[in-house]
Amino acid sequence: MNKTVKIALIAAPLALAYPAAAWVTGQQIETAIGEHYQLLAENPSAKIVNRDYQRGIFGATETVTIELFGNFTAAMTRQQQEVMAANPGVKLPPVKPLQIRVRSEIRHGPLPGFSKLAAAVVDSELLLDGELQQQVAAVFGTQKPLEVHSEYRFDGGGVSRIRSPGFSTNWAANEGAGRNMLTWEGFQIDVDFKKGVKSYTLQAEAPKLTIRDSKGGGLVMNGMRLEAVQQRLFDDDPLLYVGEQKMTLAQLDIRPEKEGDAVVLKQLAYDVAMPVSGDYVDLIARLGTASLQVGQQEFGPANYDFSLRHLHGRTLATLYRTLVKVYGDPTLAMAADANPAQLWAPIAKPATDLLKHAPEIRLDRLSFRSPHGDATLAARVALKDFSEADLANPMLLLAKLDASADVAVPEALVGSMANSLPAGRNRVEEALAETAEGVAAPSAEELAAQRGEQLRQQLALFIEQGLVLRDGSLIKSKLAFSQGQMTINGKPFNPMAMGAPNVPGAPGGPM
Repeated sequence: MNKTVKIALIAAPLALAYPAAAWVTGQQIETAIGEHYQLLAENPSAKIVNRDYQRGIFGATETVTIELFGNFTAAMTRQQQEVMAANPGVKLPPVKPLQIRVRSEIRHGPLPGFSKLAAAVVDSELLLDGELQQQVAAVFGTQKPLEVHSEYRFDGGGVSRIRSPGFSTNWAANEGAGRNMLTWEGFQIDVDFKKGVKSYTLQAEAPKLTIRDSKGGGLVMNGMRLEAVQQRLFDDDPLLYVGEQKMTLAQLDIRPEKEGDAVVLKQLAYDVAMPVSGDYVDLIARLGTASLQVGQQEFGPANYDFSLRHLHGRTLATLYRTLVKVYGDPTLAMAADANPAQLWAPIAKPATDLLKHAPEIRLDRLSFRSPHGDATLAARVALKDFSEADLANPMLLLAKLDASADVAVPEALVGSMANSLPAGRNRVEEALAETAEGVAAPSAEELAAQRGEQLRQQLALFIEQGLVLRDGSLIKSKLAFSQGQMTINGKPFNPMAMGAPNVPGAPGGPM
């Protein structure tokens, strides 16, 4: 048997087996893509209107129509019908839901397009028509507004690359002459996901956004990046993910139209971490900027760190699912505008259940730099042994409150704030000036100086009473509330004695 015959005998079974392998992987990919769309069922603002999937042996085509914010459109339609029913002569144009179509070309593995080893390669794009297509074409020209390239692995996971090009557009100002302008340099997103999107990693970039209005105001955002590593907290709950995500911004410039100071932030970072420990989850958020310039004044570095600790995982998942449902109900949202208490009814049970597990709310750090030094604030609040019965008795809640706060401020900053108090008179000072006969009313500047001096005297009294401590150039206070008792700097505090002379033996004074 010659070599050519041997190769033919080996290749023939492989050639016959490949269509079968492509058919099997095609079935698997159709199921995997369908699982992704099933996740939309959890989103009240997105709905699959139609899905047409045409599967062949070596590939498939899919066209999906997705309705966005249909819940709000339905609510607006009901409102219109009520208005027209109450006013027979009024005819309002129908509110059309926003629908988008996505077309995907799918090539089945094991060798999709005979270019690589994969379960499938999918290329997707938006299909637009009518007025929407004309509006998009006016902005993007011949460019496709959105393209997605996905590659599926044999384990059901895969990677997706999402790209949108840049554009520039302008439109007439609402008032006066001139035009507003928007320039966007596009974005790109790369996602690596596991089967069923049980976990994923994400990297996204948006180089620059510029908005200029006709009156000279505007915004410039440079170098935005987003990174995330997320996984579902529970396999049977597709909504709640935990892990880490971080957004960074190289620079953000905000310019007012006319009056007011420009604000410039540099090296802005926003981190959110949700670590898991047993049955509990922490939510830790950190927002910081290396530079915060308001006008000519620099306040950076500035930081705002906030956290929710000891959150019971299953109860948190229930609360989150309820919140998604509540905020996806436009009828409830509109009713809550008139009566915010209506939002409490549907979330009352999961919220009170979460409080039973003694979560903590923390302001881990609020800090900024002033010309006089750094100012910082930290605080925490928790409820011990909470029960639903406590809601009916505020005094019981107060007795179970466990809270503390630490504040440190440069003393010179307090003096600077006192000197910069508004020069105008308050109502009491105006009345005194009007009733004083034959006495020249103090000027606005003199009144401001008087109030500044009063503030400094009050601060000196607080230091004398121990309510405020000096530490070099800083003034500090540590407040705590536990078991119904408030302390300041470790000493019991009587609010009735605040500001009174420091008399030995007096309430709130030294013993």
